[in-house]
Amino acid sequence: MKIRSIFGTTCIIIASCMAIAAEDAVTITPPKGVKNEIGVMKIGSLRCVDAPYTVTVFPELFAKQQSITIARGDRLKPGSEYMFGISKAATVYLCVMKKGDAKLPEGWKKTEYTIEWTTDGKTKFVDAVFERSFEAGEVAVPKHMGLDGGTYAIPHLCVVVPK
Repeated sequence: MKIRSIFGTTCIIIASCMAIAAEDAVTITPPKGVKNEIGVMKIGSLRCVDAPYTVTVFPELFAKQQSITIARGDRLKPGSEYMFGISKAATVYLCVMKKGDAKLPEGWKKTEYTIEWTTDGKTKFVDAVFERSFEAGEVAVPKHMGLDGGTYAIPHLCVVVPK
């Protein structure tokens, strides 16, 4: 009988925690007009939807947070811009490939964070991470204008952390 009582209490506590977590979650409206993926940040998350580029290292803050990535697109053109919606205030972290000059618009602040990703399990790439606070509404992700060696950098990956 005591086991059932303890188990029942545990279930109530877990259910309450899940309800609180659900209340804190930000609902993301996907970008329109671009192939995209909204996922949960973890080792192996895609860096681009249409390429086998996978995230290998990221800050603990990003663990289990929602991420948005889009298709790589043509490497001879700047990494695409896109917009997505958020249902409540959040900090959006922009993962920017270190290639050429990204030319971010005003308002994005560089952090000390980085993420690492690979294209083949051997070659390592490192992204700088920028942050910006947003209220509920639209988030505009700029093009990546970085050009080096005749090709452009990949589009930015976003990680959304609720306030």
